[in-house]
Amino acid sequence: MKHLSLLAVVSGILATVALCTGPTSPPPAPSEQSQVEELKKEVDSLRQRVESLEKQLKDHCLIIPRTVRESPMIIRPPGRPGPVPKDWHPFEFNGMTYYVVPVNTPQVSPQEPGK
Repeated sequence: MKHLSLLAVVSGILATVALCTGPTSPPPAPSEQSQVEELKKEVDSLRQRVESLEKQLKDHCLIIPRTVRESPMIIRPPGRPGPVPKDWHPFEFNGMTYYVVPVNTPQVSPQEPGK
């Protein structure tokens, strides 16, 4: 039993050493380094462009006041429907009035409900 635990500890130490001292990545080649520098310059120029565009946006932002006053929407209270055509058939479902509307009939002038 002692030999197995000793073997496990030694193999763990050897695996750790092997992983830590393994080959490292080589330094970037000069062509890769020049590409990195080129990309950094491009990022800097894009950042400056974004800052200038944000400044222009702040300078040109306009708030246009509303000069036309909109009338409030008229909401009819429930239970008091407006005039409906004669050929609509009312029925009630869950306490609300619904109408069956025929599709292929000529349009008839509205009348007061319940007449």
